[in-house]
Amino acid sequence: MIIFILIYFLNRSTHQFVPNILVGDTLGFLEDENPPLLKDNVEKEKRLKEKIKLKPFDPNFTKLKEWQNMGFSAKQAQSILKYKHAINGFKNKEDLAACFVVSTEKFHEIESYIFFKKNQDILNNTDSTATNEAVLLLELNHATKDELLLVNGIGEILSSRIIEYRNRIGGFHQMIQLKEIYGLGEENYNRMQVGLTINPDFLEKIEVQDLNFNQLHKHPYINWNMAKKIVLWRESKSDQTLIEYLKSDSTISPSQIIKIKPYLPQE
Repeated sequence: MIIFILIYFLNRSTHQFVPNILVGDTLGFLEDENPPLLKDNVEKEKRLKEKIKLKPFDPNFTKLKEWQNMGFSAKQAQSILKYKHAINGFKNKEDLAACFVVSTEKFHEIESYIFFKKNQDILNNTDSTATNEAVLLLELNHATKDELLLVNGIGEILSSRIIEYRNRIGGFHQMIQLKEIYGLGEENYNRMQVGLTINPDFLEKIEVQDLNFNQLHKHPYINWNMAKKIVLWRESKSDQTLIEYLKSDSTISPSQIIKIKPYLPQE
């Protein structure tokens, strides 16, 4: 690079012809405020931010992978979980902001998505009173198997069935859906619902524009007939919304539409 610069000044002082293609490129690189490597990093960071999709979350029940989905590295996510344990759970937003791996910029980015249930405590607290308070506030769509086991009325088998069914339907939007789980009796239902709460923001919408007939039919609320109607609606490019289209079909009952509606994309 030094040689190119010397050639450049020699060319200017002697007015002799010296090939300056490389010289120009070199000086252009020096004058560029964003060299190629820096530009690549900026673009990479921009693409990363575009991939991050934030949604409401309770930091006391957010798992390692979910912290990573918000843009934290694996190491940062582990630090947040350790910090939560060290302070016996996040009591407010300021507790999360105080965590050393959460920058001021990152906190402002996620702040509006943070929510807390009243009097929530960390679930692994050994004090029985604190544990009961935490269980009373356990969010059903976000709970792990181990967390569900702390709820009165839920054992090993039932906790596995709850998570399996939750994954199949895309989350719960009302408590009564628990009665659809095989082996859950009325007595257990009455005991466990006291220890649970539901945030419908965690529901997974069905990709009605992309899934084929067999994929649609796998959903517990979509029978053979409804799956067929959804495909026909999509192929017809009807001006009607999907809900309107389904309602106009006499073979689909109102109760079926009520059950599936929360899982359909907003139109």
